[in-house]
Amino acid sequence: MNRRQLLCATVLITSACAVPVTAQDLSGKTITIVYNFAAGSSGDASARLIAEKMRQSLNATVIVDNKAGGSGRIGVMAVKSAKPDGLTLLYTPFAPMTLYPHSYKQLGYDPFKDFKPVAIAGTNDYGLAVNPSLPVKTMGEFVEWLRKNPDKASYGTTGGGTVPHFLGVSLSNITGVPMTHIPFRGSGLAVTDIIGGNLPFMITTTSDLTVHAKAGKIRVLGTSGKQRTHALPDVLTFKEQGIALEAVGWYGFFAPAGTPDAVVAKLSNAITAGVKSPEVAEKLLNMGLNPEAFSAADLAVRHKADSERWEPVIKASGFTPDQ
Repeated sequence: MNRRQLLCATVLITSACAVPVTAQDLSGKTITIVYNFAAGSSGDASARLIAEKMRQSLNATVIVDNKAGGSGRIGVMAVKSAKPDGLTLLYTPFAPMTLYPHSYKQLGYDPFKDFKPVAIAGTNDYGLAVNPSLPVKTMGEFVEWLRKNPDKASYGTTGGGTVPHFLGVSLSNITGVPMTHIPFRGSGLAVTDIIGGNLPFMITTTSDLTVHAKAGKIRVLGTSGKQRTHALPDVLTFKEQGIALEAVGWYGFFAPAGTPDAVVAKLSNAITAGVKSPEVAEKLLNMGLNPEAFSAADLAVRHKADSERWEPVIKASGFTPDQ
């Protein structure tokens, strides 16, 4: 091979290596779904359910990697710095992508510039839970208990700046009782403290409370949705009980910015198809999640709208998290 032929061959090889990953290239690859909170929650369980359906439809190995810490920011940062090839995805509740930019001064990522929306895998409301030994069964009774026991007004959530945190702030304003917020690395840890009687009450996604509530280990006093949760139909919403608290969140998949559109479309189709499958949809409902699948385009719209909706609420609260 002469010098000219060698140069041409080198250019061809280099060009081939530079070709971006295509949708077809996902077959036989390993896809890592980074869930940015600890294992043992409904978010973690739903990620694994969807991962299995993706494995089947994409003919790929799909694993879930829990990267907890920083109220979910550590996992987000890990995906931000990943290669934009469709092989690393972020699965997250909506707070780190919609709420945090309005409170953290040094967030370390831009949810809109550093990521591409892929799909929403489900929506959720939030519940307030106590230990069954607490002498309250309704939100009205609970509010009276708080006023009589202000020294016990401490509640757990999965972190500062999350919807449960702001629901607690709102409840404090409604009742007039100052409340101490205790952030946990995951809702499972807070549930353990509720069951053990070490934490008076907690607020988190209703789906993280459902299994324990059905087992009688905790008591859910109210939920934040417009309608009652499918998995706990006997639990009244806050609004039904005269408490002006309402919030609906979602779990979404995001890819690093620069991921090819064809790859995003392939992943989005696999995720939404998996969520809509009867077996996954039923399991999500039983966990307390609503299996509402949204495409990449739909997630982009929802993402922007929710960010704009919560911004004035967060600013008005004056909350500034520890960095």
